[in-house]
Amino acid sequence: MHSKRQLFEVLADFWHNHFNVYGWEFIEAPVWAHYDRDVIRAHALGNFRQMLEAVAKAPAMLVYLDNFTNFADGGAGYGNENFRAS
Repeated sequence: MHSKRQLFEVLADFWHNHFNVYGWEFIEAPVWAHYDRDVIRAHALGNFRQMLEAVAKAPAMLVYLDNFTNFADGGAGYGNENFRAS
């Protein structure tokens, strides 16, 4: 309530909700701190395109999207089948 960083915290919360990663499972939990600190908070007030790229490459998001069972064609330019446009 009296923080000098209220806008930043509100935006960080917004981006966490928008690019939601469930971090309670054993696989996602160890990389969730990196996702919070180096992806969401690092880009919260920055360029959206850079944030989107960081989110798409973040280990927490790739684990959340089951990248270990990914069947996307590597030559198609998609890093994950879940990002593919239909």
